[in-house]
Amino acid sequence: MRSVRAAVLIPIRPVADVGPVMTMIRRTVGGTHSGQMAFPGGRHDGGRDRSLLDTALRESAEEVGLDPRHVEVVGALPERRTLSSDFVVTPFVARIPEPYVFVPEAHEVARIVDAPLAAFRDPARRVDYEWRYGTRVFRVPSVLVDGEVVWGLSLAIIDDLLASSLAPPLR
Repeated sequence: MRSVRAAVLIPIRPVADVGPVMTMIRRTVGGTHSGQMAFPGGRHDGGRDRSLLDTALRESAEEVGLDPRHVEVVGALPERRTLSSDFVVTPFVARIPEPYVFVPEAHEVARIVDAPLAAFRDPARRVDYEWRYGTRVFRVPSVLVDGEVVWGLSLAIIDDLLASSLAPPLR
């Protein structure tokens, strides 16, 4: 299988009394990453995108209505590879204004979730999630946010963010 290049945007905005909040999506059922929590983004389209950053911005506009003019990109995190679909994903960290009105694209986005960065810094919020892949069962780290389970690649990207200089202070 040949790797697929992809990019995601981690839109972060300051929310009063909460601190920095990341905008995440739960994908609709039926696609490659069906029903999973993720960041807006997708596969690179060489016919439309000059760069992976262009991919992240285009996909964010398509999936949640995030206008690229409202995005201040602060940097990129190391690329990560998905286990099940062999996507090589480059995450871009961005600041966006608060408040912001998102518009989910119904065919791709089942739900938009505000995920406070503080939730991922709290070790007490880490639990094991049982993930089935074929006939095998894996227990993987996860964090529950607003009734949604964040695990796998998304959680790895968040951990990379928290370990980087791109993470905003909690207050």
